[in-house]
Amino acid sequence: MDCPSYCPQSCYANCNTCKPVCVEHSIHLPMCNTPGACGDPRFIGGDGNTFYFHGHRDADFCVVSNRGIHINAHFIGKSGHNGMSRDFTWIQAIAVLFNDGHRLYVGVRKTGTWDDVVEHLEITLGGEPPRPQLSVTRTKVINGVLVALDGKFSVRANAVPITAEDSRVHRYGVTADDCLAHLELAFKFDALTEDVHGAGRPTAPTT
Repeated sequence: MDCPSYCPQSCYANCNTCKPVCVEHSIHLPMCNTPGACGDPRFIGGDGNTFYFHGHRDADFCVVSNRGIHINAHFIGKSGHNGMSRDFTWIQAIAVLFNDGHRLYVGVRKTGTWDDVVEHLEITLGGEPPRPQLSVTRTKVINGVLVALDGKFSVRANAVPITAEDSRVHRYGVTADDCLAHLELAFKFDALTEDVHGAGRPTAPTT
């Protein structure tokens, strides 16, 4: 199976359609229409319902806690402008605990001026080599990876900034010393039980 001509080095196989899908065109599509989490983050429940979780800036939240896996997310952001009751928030990093003590960290380094040719992602793994197999695959030359643990979960992560235009339009308040670099995320869970906790609890399978 070959990648489409417009993304020859950056695609994956969609097992539901048996077709290759470009990563750049899919970060908010396939995994965001099935049970899991992505984006702001946006959660798709086992019943198909959608909700958004904004958290608070400079705080950590449990995204998912289930048998054999626990995911925390660190939020960054800015105070909302007048009249808003919440912060503008984005996920700067995730920490995944799995298989009795293995620790995976995926984060974005704080950056003033964004440079597209500089690697901004930071990935570390603690503990012995995990079983089943953990893989980290680049989905772009820099600033994009797919982390997958066979039979457990997969996380697609892109490091991106808030652009000056986005900040102007939405009044995010980006400054010269911090472009609010963050993760665009798409989670897919393969073995969640009904006993799911955390912000992503609605991703539990329905009975």
